Amino acid sequence: MDLGDTGDRGEIGIHVSWIDPGGCVLGEHSKNLTTECDGTDDDEHRDRHRHDQIPDRRARGPDEQSRDDHPDRAGGIGEHFGINRADVDIWMGTLSKSFGSCGGYIAGTKALVEYLKYTSPGFVYSVGLSPPNAAAALASIRLLEAEPERVARLRHRSRLFLELARGRGINTGKSKDSPVVPVILGNSMHALQLSKALLDRGINVQPILYPAVEESAARLRFFLTALHTEEQIRTTIEAISEELEKINPAHLIQAASGEVSHGTA
Repeated sequence: MDLGDTGDRGEIGIHVSWIDPGGCVLGEHSKNLTTECDGTDDDEHRDRHRHDQIPDRRARGPDEQSRDDHPDRAGGIGEHFGINRADVDIWMGTLSKSFGSCGGYIAGTKALVEYLKYTSPGFVYSVGLSPPNAAAALASIRLLEAEPERVARLRHRSRLFLELARGRGINTGKSKDSPVVPVILGNSMHALQLSKALLDRGINVQPILYPAVEESAARLRFFLTALHTEEQIRTTIEAISEELEKINPAHLIQAASGEVSHGTA
C-alpha cells in the first residue's frame, strides 16, 4: 500500500498493489478463537514483506480486551512485546469490554487516518463514536494509567482462575495470559445447561453455541475482572466442576486426560 501526496492539490492518494492476509496479527478474540502471536516472528515477517500489519487489539473488531489484558501499563500487545508503534501501519481495537464503552478505533499515520475519515461510509454516515462513549473510554484509559495495580490484580485473578480450572479437569483449551477464559464442552445443549445451572447459583456466564462456533467448540466464556475476589473465583470453579458432574462427568474426564482441546484464548 502506498500512502502519499498526489501532487500540488495536497490530496491523499492510496494505491493498493497487493492483498496479503498474512500481514494481520490478531490479539484476543471475543470468541477465544485465535492464538496470540508470540512476538518472535513478527520482525522477520515485517522486514520481509514491508506491508501493512494490523494488530487488532481486542482483537479483532468483535469485542476484545487486549489493551488491559496485556499490561504492564495496559498498553496492549504492542507494549507487551515491546513493538515500536511506528513499525506497524495500522493499529485497531475495540472500546467495549476493556473500557466499558462502545465502538472501536483505528490508529496510524495522519495520512491514513484522514483518508479513512473521509472515505469510510460506515464512519461518515452511521457509526461515528458518540461524545458520551468517547468520554467513557477516555476516562477508563486515564484510570488505567493512574492505577496500574488494577492491571496487576487482573493478571493475578486470571492466572488463579485458569490454574484452578485446569486443576479440576475443566477444559480451557489453549487459554493463556488472558482474563477471557473459555470452558469448552463441545456440546451446545450442555453449554446451555451449564450456563443455566450456574445462573441458578448466582454466577452469570453466557454460552457460545453453534453456529457462532463449531459444535465441537461450544463453550461458556468467562470474563475475569480486577474486582473479582479470590473467593468468588474459587466458588465459581467449584460450581463448574459440580455442575459438569451432573450434566456429563465425561467433560471433566476428557479435559483431564487431554482428549479434548478445541479452541484457543
